[in-house]
Amino acid sequence: METERSEASKAKTYLFNAMLISPSIFLLLFGLSYALPDMNPYIYIPLFLLPLIKRLSPKLIRLNTYRLVVIIFLLLVLDTIFSRLAPNTPIVGGIGVPITFTTMFTVEICLGYLLVVESLFANKPYHVIGGMIASLALLGEIYAAIAFLNSPYFNEFVTGYGIVIGKFALGSISRLQMALIGVAVLEFAAITSLIFNGFMTFMPLYGGSPHSLVLPYSRLLLGLFGVSFIGVVGRFYVDGEKDETFRLEGLFYSVIMGVVISSIVVYFAGLFQGLDYQFMVISILVIIFLIISSASSRLTPKALKLEE
Repeated sequence: METERSEASKAKTYLFNAMLISPSIFLLLFGLSYALPDMNPYIYIPLFLLPLIKRLSPKLIRLNTYRLVVIIFLLLVLDTIFSRLAPNTPIVGGIGVPITFTTMFTVEICLGYLLVVESLFANKPYHVIGGMIASLALLGEIYAAIAFLNSPYFNEFVTGYGIVIGKFALGSISRLQMALIGVAVLEFAAITSLIFNGFMTFMPLYGGSPHSLVLPYSRLLLGLFGVSFIGVVGRFYVDGEKDETFRLEGLFYSVIMGVVISSIVVYFAGLFQGLDYQFMVISILVIIFLIISSASSRLTPKALKLEE
């Protein structure tokens, strides 16, 4: 009976983990549908099998799997570097990792994959939330690159920057990889123009801009964030995390305030786009956000004392 209850508890935990990480799962599957042909199979196949290898390994290796992988990968990178500097004295045997943009592109997506998989099987809710945030940061760039790839601005970017990027991109690059570089260039241009001109010259992911990109399946992704929030509630409350109840009570307040403040920031950033006051408006809103965050964090110890 106890075993059945334990299995049911695990199944419930994995279900809520999947709900919590659902936006990242979508971005991973959607990104792989575009990126897989451009990835290095000698890198992504072993890394994709890594979670399975970890769970089939003895306990000592299982606890240190990712540390061992990082060490091996760094040794291969060192082997590549030394093999180029001194071809006759390889460190590991001349089987290093090719230093190309395809390698970096493949490793980035593989890291997102590993974060998603490990988050699915994580026991602590904080690990799941941390994995979702980190995976969104990695896979969100691929999502933006796909949107840029399918936009009318991509061909203009390739015409203007393709030859220059090709000289410094460490080997041949695909269209999606070029789009990923383009997103980084647009982000850099937006930030530098905000600092030096007082406004962003281009806000590609802002839906209210006339030059914004069309994000694929944006409503589905928005709905999955709603599912993710239900997963957070399930992991902290339904799953029996009794010591986290007071934090769950403040979670709704934090989410509502975060949505309101983010909406205000995005609205005013778009409203003042092209004007010298955009930087000032964003700075004021960020200061307000920091003040509210500081005030909320100071309330936590008081809540604890009241409950005690």
